[in-house]
Amino acid sequence: MNRRDRRCPMSKRYGERRRHGGVNLRRDGIGRNLLRRSDRGSGTVVGVGLVTAAAVLLSAILAVGNVLYCKSVAQTAADHAAIAAATAHYESSGDPCAKAGGVASSNRARLAECLIAGEDVVVGASVTTRVPFVGEVTMRAKAGPKDCR
Repeated sequence: MNRRDRRCPMSKRYGERRRHGGVNLRRDGIGRNLLRRSDRGSGTVVGVGLVTAAAVLLSAILAVGNVLYCKSVAQTAADHAAIAAATAHYESSGDPCAKAGGVASSNRARLAECLIAGEDVVVGASVTTRVPFVGEVTMRAKAGPKDCR
């Protein structure tokens, strides 16, 4: 027995890497097959988990993007409808709320509210989203003559 065998009884020279209860796992083939059987299919589970996580993340990003897009469309429609209604009210050229409704529908929105307060017009425009839990996005805009003071 040489010096190396005394220091490390589990010598690599004889193929004994692990000992468990006096059984040579490598020679008997128990450890290798046990590890292969217990890990079989674990890559599939990890792969399915990663694909599911990516799908959930992508769905959340798309939902937030759709809500932000609908909010932008509703704000644009409300701004344009408020200017059209304020112009119609200032020039007395017809019903300001009817003009606001026409402009809102031209901008792919629905007129949610139309209030005339003195010389100002407050208009609300709604847009339907494609997100299940967020039905509509409503934005408001106010227009009227500017004070000259």
